[in-house]
Amino acid sequence: MNKTCLKLLITALVLLSASVLFAQEEEKLFADGNRFYQNEQYVLALEQYTGILDQGYENGELFYNIGNTYMKLGELG
Repeated sequence: MNKTCLKLLITALVLLSASVLFAQEEEKLFADGNRFYQNEQYVLALEQYTGILDQGYENGELFYNIGNTYMKLGELG
C-alpha cells in the first residue's frame, strides 16, 4: 500500500470515528432533554435540545420537542 492510500485510509477512519462519537453525544442530549421534559424541568430540557442544534443537527422531532418546550415555558410566537 502506498503512502497516499494509507493517508486516505487513516483520514477516512478518523472521520468515521468522529461522526460516530458525534451521533452518540446527540442521542445523549436528546434523551436527557426528554427526561427533563418529562420531569417538567423545561429550561433544562430546552438547553439540551438547543445544544443539539448548536452542533448542527436538525430534524423534525427535535424541532417538535423544542416547540413544545417553549409552549410549556409560556413563550409563544
